[in-house]
Amino acid sequence: MNEKIVGKYVAVFGVVFLLALPWGVTNTFYVFYILFHEASLTGTGDPKLVAGGLSSALITTVLSLVLCVPGLLLLLISITVFRYRPNWLYWVTLISSLLLLLMIPIGSILGLVVLITVVLKRKSFGSVVNVQ
Repeated sequence: MNEKIVGKYVAVFGVVFLLALPWGVTNTFYVFYILFHEASLTGTGDPKLVAGGLSSALITTVLSLVLCVPGLLLLLISITVFRYRPNWLYWVTLISSLLLLLMIPIGSILGLVVLITVVLKRKSFGSVVNVQ
């Protein structure tokens, strides 16, 4: 199999895994909204109900972070090892690394490494033409 084709599939899988992060955060906020809405309607404020809802909401956030990190690593592998560097991959990696800088401390370290790698290789992006 061609190295560029493998790089393309690795990049696509990386983007799919990377999409787990916004899904997890969105799901967490949705569960928080439902939980506090139900608590305000019933007026009970039962701590066991709130704690159970919070723990189930945070599980999706942790799972999304667990999937996000391998996604970024797959993007880095696609860029560095397989040298698959289309323009869309540059922007996806750049934006995701900037967002990861906000997740202190581990996300910041990983985001900084990815950001430095992408910025140093920015001139080589856009060189992939018609990979199928």
